[in-house]
Amino acid sequence: MKPPFVMSKYSTREDLLSDAATYFEKRATELEEVARAMREWIDAVPKDIVLPAMPGFDRDWADGIIDG
Repeated sequence: MKPPFVMSKYSTREDLLSDAATYFEKRATELEEVARAMREWIDAVPKDIVLPAMPGFDRDWADGIIDG
């Protein structure tokens, strides 16, 4: 889904900003769903199975962002 923001399509700046806000709110919701699904998958792996390391990934930070 590409952002549909072309100023010539809108009669006012406020209309453009309203559509942009709606678009980005929807995208943020979708990204949160993806992050939750990934975390659920990781958590479902049995504890005795070692997953590959994810350099730079901080689970506490991710949980804080996802759970807000």
